[in-house]
Amino acid sequence: MIVRTQDSDELVLVPQTDHSKLVGQIAAHWGNGDFTEVKPFASVVRAATSHDFGWIRYETNPIFNTDTGSTLHYLDVPNTGPHLQMFSQTSQWLSDVDPYSALIFDMHRTGLWRRRYSVIDHPKAYLHRTDRPSMPITPEIDAMLVEGEASQAKVRSQFDENAVWTNYRLMQVWDLIGLYFCCHEPDDLYITPVPQSYADARTEGVRITLKPVGEHEVEFTPFPFRKRGTKIFLSTKRLPKRKYSSSDEFLRAYFQAKTELLTFTLV
Repeated sequence: MIVRTQDSDELVLVPQTDHSKLVGQIAAHWGNGDFTEVKPFASVVRAATSHDFGWIRYETNPIFNTDTGSTLHYLDVPNTGPHLQMFSQTSQWLSDVDPYSALIFDMHRTGLWRRRYSVIDHPKAYLHRTDRPSMPITPEIDAMLVEGEASQAKVRSQFDENAVWTNYRLMQVWDLIGLYFCCHEPDDLYITPVPQSYADARTEGVRITLKPVGEHEVEFTPFPFRKRGTKIFLSTKRLPKRKYSSSDEFLRAYFQAKTELLTFTLV
């Protein structure tokens, strides 16, 4: 669950599954004369759309923090057995649909503990959370990483490995752009390096700057999307901002929360 930072008398929550759908929109519109369209298109966009669907079980019963009287920001949710198991089950489900999508899904998940495999120079830390530059690795997670990365290497060998790594790099860029819109109101940001072609080496790419130029309108330089003025949509849940007395009270407010669709224009 993303707790959106903004000046408001409401608690604005973005379920990770809705963040995931936003990232899928970003992927689907990627590509123009300067940036190669993703390939294989459906597999990569499917992976982007599904990359955080492992949160779906958690979001049916988000953790209640008795100290704050609210819920936890996603960075503070413990990565314990049930949470890891849900991502494993989601990976299996996705693999049954499309092994290529599942591979990008799996690489993204393990990469979050490996500092995104060093494919992003900036931003290094999670957006607006410089106190949390990396995810802690417990023995349970370490075992998951070893097993997962060995499995990924076998699957990756069945495809064009350079293309797979380019798609993984793009997935990281799209995830950061998605967090940019989900975590707070748009501000100035840059992301580097961003691959422009499947011929780019793993360290090659350009710097893309993001700058708000109007209400929910963001300028990208250079512009990486298919069409100028592309619109993307984010679903949020809005609750009264107050200290809830119990988990039951919070969950009632959460499930009854007003849903608002934010529209962003990419220019």
